[in-house]
Amino acid sequence: MKLSNATVIRKEILDVQDRQKQSIRRSGTWWDGKERLFFAYQARIFLTGETAHLQKSKINGQESSRLSAAKAVIASLAGNGKHITKKTMDDALNSGLSEAEYVELIGVTTRSICLDLFNKGLGLPYTNYEKPESSPPSQKLPRSLKNEGAWVQTVPAGQAGDIDGKELYGESQAPFIFRALSLVPEEAKEVMAITTNQYVPSEKLMHLDFSHTKEFDRSQIELVAGRTSLLNECFY
Repeated sequence: MKLSNATVIRKEILDVQDRQKQSIRRSGTWWDGKERLFFAYQARIFLTGETAHLQKSKINGQESSRLSAAKAVIASLAGNGKHITKKTMDDALNSGLSEAEYVELIGVTTRSICLDLFNKGLGLPYTNYEKPESSPPSQKLPRSLKNEGAWVQTVPAGQAGDIDGKELYGESQAPFIFRALSLVPEEAKEVMAITTNQYVPSEKLMHLDFSHTKEFDRSQIELVAGRTSLLNECFY
């Protein structure tokens, strides 16, 4: 996609973003496609304050207690994510969500926010999602879950992760920011895909001369990443 004579969006970014759009509208492990699009549009409303997307976010029938609980989490994520604490999750669980449902909700919402902020920053229209898929969620938990000290169980990297870890991370040591959503492996995969494409692949993290393009070198990447983390008070 070409924005001007000097600005071109890297094809790999467009490809991974299209993958995200298709993923978000499809049924996941614990939520169906309609519910996942509900998360994306609700996040956009909280993020932008624009109510034009309100109709798109509606699901036929009365809003369930699960969706009401999800909306409260989305408001925290899109409105001011730096204030999310364990109480945010505990409140969601006490309202009827399972840990796995909470993790998938976090993954879908943060990915949709990433897409919308990217487009907003470049002056492009917000992401247009196709009709949702609503096949039954698979509700499949990974077998190699461990308590690694996080709020929820995760799939470890290396030998401790067994087959699940190998399929999810390959040979990567998988820092906690990648393992955080591994209770729902498909969400972890998509977060890793968008992160490594728009930032730096995990295996290249310590290669300080690495950059996806010669026009934007590693020092510039880290300047943007560091400033963004500071403004968001990111505890990572």
